[in-house]
Amino acid sequence: AQKSVTWSRELPRGVPAGLATDHHNHLYVTESAGNMVMLSATTGEELGRLGGSNHGFSVGPTVTENVGFAWSNGGRLYTFRHP
Repeated sequence: AQKSVTWSRELPRGVPAGLATDHHNHLYVTESAGNMVMLSATTGEELGRLGGSNHGFSVGPTVTENVGFAWSNGGRLYTFRHP
């Protein structure tokens, strides 16, 4: 059976540095020269963005049941709650 692409998305601020998922079907993608972006895993729609890092991210975030964490290239730890 031939596979087809469900969706694709370009991240304009560097390359994806890593990703994590949660139990609400969200993807959390860190950008090497930008922000962390929350996407719908089903549609690829952007649902949120964690900004403020002028340094970007080199590693993916860690997501638990109610909270997530991401280290920026500038040495700052960001924490976030997700829906």
